Order: sequence, then C-alpha cells, then structure tokens
Amino acid sequence: MLTPDEHIEIEDTTNLWRGIEAVGGKLYLTNKKLVFKPHKLNIQKGQINIHYNNITEIRKRKTAKVIDNGIQIKTHDGNEFNFVINEREKWIEKLNNKIK
Repeated sequence: MLTPDEHIEIEDTTNLWRGIEAVGGKLYLTNKKLVFKPHKLNIQKGQINIHYNNITEIRKRKTAKVIDNGIQIKTHDGNEFNFVINEREKWIEKLNNKIK
C-alpha cells in the first residue's frame, strides 16, 4: 500500500460512494497521496490512490438532504470521489495544505 519513503499522517473509517453503493473502508492521508482501501466484504473492491498534484478541488458536500458530513474531491483526469468522513473539517484542512 505504501512506498518505503511514505508514512501515514492521519487515517479514519469512511464510505466512498461508487454509484449507488457506499463502499466502506479506511481513508489514509500520507505524506505523498490520499489512499482509500475498501473492506474485504464489499462488492466493489480496489484501492484508490489520489496523488495530491492530481487534485483540482476539495469541497464539502451533503451525503443526504440533511446530513452534512461529506467531502467531494475532483481530479485533473475528470474523476469525482465522494467520501463520508468523520472530522470533515480536519480532513479538508490537511488536504488543502497538501495541494498548495
């Protein structure tokens, strides 16, 4: 998952929306990239690595009409990743520091 010169700075449990499925897993902010690693029991599997230089936008989003605990990350290659995360403000601050 990590390169020899990479280390985890923060981590938390999360869900990543893939279509209509909320894929449960862990989100890792490392010194090099953002990593989503799904739990083994999910239907949709596959680790996602988002390098900081590929991120174009980080914004807050609602995960339901009234639940305001999501983060949307857009990338240069046109992908959008929608996460449900605890301590959203901390994650947004850390991510914004990485992409500056």
